[in-house]
Parts: sequence; structure tokens; C-alpha cells
Amino acid sequence: MRTYCHSGGAFNIIVHILLKYKKRELRLVLRIPKVEMEPTIFHNVVVSHTFISSRGWQSCVVPKIILYDVTTKNSLESQYWLMTYVNGDSLYDVFDKVDRCQVAVRVATMMIEMFQSKYFPHCGPLVRDSTTGQATVGTLELAREDTLKNVVGPMQPPLDTSTLPTDLSSFFAQRFRSMEQCVFEPELAHFCGRMASDMVSNFKYPPGFKSKGNCLVHPDFFARNLVHTPYRLGVVDWDHCEVLPCKLAFFVPGWLWNMPDLPSDDVDGYDPRFIPDNDIDQKVRQVFLDTIEAKIPGYCEIVEQARTSGLAVLGHLARFPASTIREHSI
Repeated sequence: MRTYCHSGGAFNIIVHILLKYKKRELRLVLRIPKVEMEPTIFHNVVVSHTFISSRGWQSCVVPKIILYDVTTKNSLESQYWLMTYVNGDSLYDVFDKVDRCQVAVRVATMMIEMFQSKYFPHCGPLVRDSTTGQATVGTLELAREDTLKNVVGPMQPPLDTSTLPTDLSSFFAQRFRSMEQCVFEPELAHFCGRMASDMVSNFKYPPGFKSKGNCLVHPDFFARNLVHTPYRLGVVDWDHCEVLPCKLAFFVPGWLWNMPDLPSDDVDGYDPRFIPDNDIDQKVRQVFLDTIEAKIPGYCEIVEQARTSGLAVLGHLARFPASTIREHSI
């Protein structure tokens, strides 16, 4: 057995494992949280990965979790996931060496399949149903002692699915009403809730737009989480997936023609109208836009309207209160 320890991201240590027996080889990936996770959140991550990997998507490869332990009572003395290995290179590492037009088509194709897969009628984070152990849509509960600058409430499965939001108006109403219960500036949450209501009522779908409804969303869709393989992309990190209305779900991965990763504070989305300086980047951008607009006409108009109206920022505030306030000095 050989192991190779990779530093991983901000939250996990990644260990690559190679098992050899005679002429056979098996590659696995061990993920170890750098900080012990609250059990509810750990199970939500496991169920998100398991749910996505069982969908059988044609546009991407998703690793499967084959073993995990939510406790620290094991030989590693840590929580862990043991996952199948996606054979390829980190897209971040080979970004300047691959055919980026081909990558743009693959990214757009994967996003199309993700957005057109309608699994749940409600909005919210993917969580583990404590009764069935399966994936369901839950809520982000904020305790009264939480503050908007220090939100620690875990994502919980709903006691009654009839209380879950089904569209953007009810999504904003639920989230900002929950924030009003926090001790930190409830007036701000109330004001944002009223502002969001006005923005939603003024939002206009493009003529003939047919892709309304709630979509599955990958919250960290950057080159570092993608694997470049000969035939399609691998997506290795599905933590904290959500189901959101398309007005908040749709986004443009501008790093394809700009840089491997956008700044973390780019919460209002990348401008689809921005035209890069050089010819290659312009071509990559156009290939991506043409591919996604061919299957979801009006896609870029939805993204741009959410950006310019401020709806994207309010959506980020509703989903990630602490980081949005920090990054925008609210």
C-alpha cells in the first residue's frame, strides 16, 4: 500500500491511497476534516455526496463514499470519509495546459444537467432525513443566541415539509424571518426581507423562458474542485449542496476565461457581459455562453438581472449571513 498526503482545501486533509495485490490496483481517497464536525453537518455532507453519486449523470464523474465514521473512535482518531478515486488531474493544476474551449463545453454541459434535474419541489440545503437516512431538503436554523456575524445553527431536516419554501418569495421570507430572531440587528434582517420582496416582484423572466422552478446547486464550483479527465469532468466536492430557485441558482463561471479562481468576495456573481482582453479568453467565453444558452435560452439574462438588481447579493445574505456581512461590511 502506498499513500500520498495532499494538503487539501481549507477544511479537509486529502490522502491518496494506492492498494496493490499481484497485478491489480485500487485507488482510494481519504478525506479527514481538519476540525471535528458537528455530527448533523457531517451526516449532511455524506448524504449529499451519496445522493449526487447515485444520480448517474452523464456529464461528470462523481466519487462514491464507500466508508465513513462520524466519530473519532477509530484508528485515525478522527472523523473521515473513504471515497473512490477520480482518475485525472486537478483542473486548477492543468488550467493553462488543457483545451479550455473543450473544458467550457464540459462545464456548461454539466451545469445544464445539474439545473435541469428537478429532484425536490422545495428550497433549502440537502440534509439527511433522520427517519429514513436519505437525502431531503431542510432548513438552516438560527438559534436565538446566534448573531448574523456568527451563525452556527446547523442545517436540520424539517419536522413538517409543508413549512418549507417552494419559491423565491417564500425562501426569502423564511430566511430573513429566522434572522430577525437573532439578537444582532433584527431591523437589518427585516429591512432586507422587505427589499427582497420588492426585488422578487419586479423580476421579469425573459420571453418564452421555460426553465423555471428549483434547481440543485453546487456552492463551490471552482477549478480546485474539478478533475480533468480525457472524456468528462470529475466533481470531487459536493458538500453543502442546495436546492434554490433558478434566479439564485444560475451563475456564470467566469474563471473559465479569466482566472482559475475568482475572489471569495465575488458574491454578486460574475458579469456574463464582461468581454476579456485577449482572443483566446473571448473564444472560451463565447463557447460557454453558446453551449448553455442553446439548452436554457435566457440563462444569461437571468444571471445579469439578478446581479444588477441586487437580488444575487440578498440571496447570498440569505444563504451565508456571516460571510456576506463580513465581505460587504453590512
